Amino acid sequence: MISRLIDRLRFSGTSPDPSLETPIADVQFVALDCETTGLDTGRDRIVSIATVPVRAGRLDEAMGLDRLVNPGCPIPARSSGVHGILDAHVAAAPEFPAILPELAASLEGAAMIGHEIGFDAAMIRREAKLARIYWVAPPLLDTMLLGAAFIPHCSDLRLEAIAERLGVVVRDRHTALGDARAAAEIFVRLLPAFATKRVRHLGGLLAVCREQDRALRRRLGSGW
Repeated sequence: MISRLIDRLRFSGTSPDPSLETPIADVQFVALDCETTGLDTGRDRIVSIATVPVRAGRLDEAMGLDRLVNPGCPIPARSSGVHGILDAHVAAAPEFPAILPELAASLEGAAMIGHEIGFDAAMIRREAKLARIYWVAPPLLDTMLLGAAFIPHCSDLRLEAIAERLGVVVRDRHTALGDARAAAEIFVRLLPAFATKRVRHLGGLLAVCREQDRALRRRLGSGW
């Protein structure tokens, strides 16, 4: 049954993504985070994934998800030392394809938020490819890049540093739910800054992320 359902899924959801002209106030946002066996998006696997919807400027954790995932391989000790997830914790957990219908429903018609969200999207893309499932990522908004753009003199772009600047208390760091929640709260705290800078539509936020990504790459390439 699950395999037949997955065959019909456009993994980013059955509803269309919001258009670039959609006002920020009308966009459904979903913060997402993955914990993994490592940081190699071409080799590692997901061991935990969580989502936290943001609706009308408020977190809606009750409508999100928080799932352990059996990666089908041992979890290296160095990774367990970061997120605390051991092989025993995921032994009875479902493999990634089994949670796809629930995850697809969580992301349906939304823009996806996260701190360095490109990594999480790449990990999901790898898992979908391994499962032979077609996945188109929804619009991606990186709280690291948004923080760089909208917080004055923001040179420390770590999640903890941006959270502290905005008065966000980070709980359960390096868990999928804890990091997704922190990204969601950072995004909500930045909403007034978007309005102040006259960024009113989804397309404007995406453009800001692209601009900041290019600027960060230039800085890194220059050895700043």
